[in-house]
Formats: sequence, C-alpha cells, structure tokens
Amino acid sequence: LPEPTSPFTYDGKVGEEKLGELLALGAEKPDLDFKAELDLGNPAKKLDFIKDCAAMMNLPRGGYLVIGANDDGTPAQNATAPTKEMFDSGAL
Repeated sequence: LPEPTSPFTYDGKVGEEKLGELLALGAEKPDLDFKAELDLGNPAKKLDFIKDCAAMMNLPRGGYLVIGANDDGTPAQNATAPTKEMFDSGAL
C-alpha cells in the first residue's frame, strides 16, 4: 500500500509562517511531533528528545519537532522557553 500523504509539505522552512501552518494542523503526524517542554536536564526526557530527532532524520523527507506546543498544537502554558544553548551538540 502507498504511504499516506502528509497534510503539509516538509520544505525545511522554520519561520513563523511555517510554525503557524504546523500548529493549525491540530494533531501530531508521523513527520510532526509537538513537545510541550524540553527538559534536557532529565536523562529520560533527554533520551526521548534524541530518539525523536533520530526518528525525524530517518524519514525520507525529514520532519518537524515543535517545542512549546501541546499534542493538539495549542501553545503550552507555563513551559520553560527553550534556548539555543539547549541545542548545542555538547549539551546533547
């Protein structure tokens, strides 16, 4: 059977317009994962994040991880905002 077509196009864009498009979908997809918060200080959550990154990298066209959104695409309330330092390869 052919793979289902994604309701959005993975184009590598990461701007506000693309974020709005992804959030408007209102649900996670195989190539779209929402994370309410990113806690890299917690080893289990850090491992979960790394697994999600690896899963997206293994998709034929890649995918998106959106930090700061609930599973339904709504903004996560009271979550700690991620910083660019959190994504430094040394931190991971």
